Amino acid sequence: MRLERRFTQAGKAPFEGMAFRAGDSEIRNPDGTIVFQQRGIEVPEAWSQVATDVLAQKYFRRAGVARRLKKVAEAEKLSGEPVSPETVLRLKHMIVSHHGEYEFGSPKLPMTLEAVALHQLDNLDAKLHAYHLLIRDDPNVDSPWTTYHANLGRKFYKGSKSD
Repeated sequence: MRLERRFTQAGKAPFEGMAFRAGDSEIRNPDGTIVFQQRGIEVPEAWSQVATDVLAQKYFRRAGVARRLKKVAEAEKLSGEPVSPETVLRLKHMIVSHHGEYEFGSPKLPMTLEAVALHQLDNLDAKLHAYHLLIRDDPNVDSPWTTYHANLGRKFYKGSKSD
């Protein structure tokens, strides 16, 4: 079996030629106290503050991710292990390609197994959350089934009240 290269060039990183900048993000309580703060997030230069905030708040808050995406020297100090340039490259690619498609705002398509997996998991998480909300907020309270959702082409089984 022979595979032809289609979206990358030999010897070049998937996001080579893209400009990056350092961005900041924070989440505040209504009283102004900071819940989450991340400084110096390396994001594509074209990203808006909203895109930077979504990235930081959705991914950096998850255990272990923020440690790897800080400056390399900081990550190495925190982990006590060296972070290889290959790991940094792959993490950056995962960040810029996690939407998976140009139409969804991704500046690059996923080109590594990790990036494809992240995109698929992110997509699955969003869909399951949407289905959960459809079931939770269904007005058909007396039935174990939701109302018919034409855009999805189906009803959803909510379960019996005894469950």
